[in-house]
Amino acid sequence: MGERLEQAPRVIDSGRNFAGRGKPRPAFAMWGLLSAPLAWLLVVYVGSLALLVVSAFFSLDDFTGKPTTELTTSNISEAFTQGEYLSLVVRSVAVASAATLLCFALAMPAAFYIARLASQRTRRALVVALILPLWTGYLVKAFALRAVLAPGSEYGNGGFMSGLIGWSPGFGYVAVTLTLAYLWFPYMLLPIYAALSGYPIRCSMHQPILVQARCVRFVR
Repeated sequence: MGERLEQAPRVIDSGRNFAGRGKPRPAFAMWGLLSAPLAWLLVVYVGSLALLVVSAFFSLDDFTGKPTTELTTSNISEAFTQGEYLSLVVRSVAVASAATLLCFALAMPAAFYIARLASQRTRRALVVALILPLWTGYLVKAFALRAVLAPGSEYGNGGFMSGLIGWSPGFGYVAVTLTLAYLWFPYMLLPIYAALSGYPIRCSMHQPILVQARCVRFVR
């Protein structure tokens, strides 16, 4: 009788271990869920950038302008020594930085309002309104901004902005920055909204010290 009682817990534990082995592991489930998007990102985005970098080490045909099989480093040296290419890099980085700062300046208060201040019905409507532009292609949105920012001339009356307030930034760097900010604004807002919706940012002196430390860390 005593031997049976000693063996009973072992049978129960073995059943628990066997049942636990059948459950999917969180890490395996996560990689299974993210494998297809990551593979697509690596092939399409990172792969195209890698091909662009590799093609810079091949010389171009003077007649057709296409890459040849002859390896060279003249393209890299010209990119870092000639002033035209350096100014192009500086302008590109400046426009990209301005568009990123503009997106952050607009996305931070908008995400805070949607996550913390808006009602549940308003929150759902605003999230849907932010996701809907992602269904439109970049080319369609770029042409839409072109129609809005058209400065107008003697051959036309201009775009929507020129007809509404009588002024438009035209097709210069300001228009390019506004267009890039319009294209990438949802990608800046949605992660901030997701972070704010689940983070304890309402701090007070009556809350635990651990929560206050997390709030200070979030503000920093």
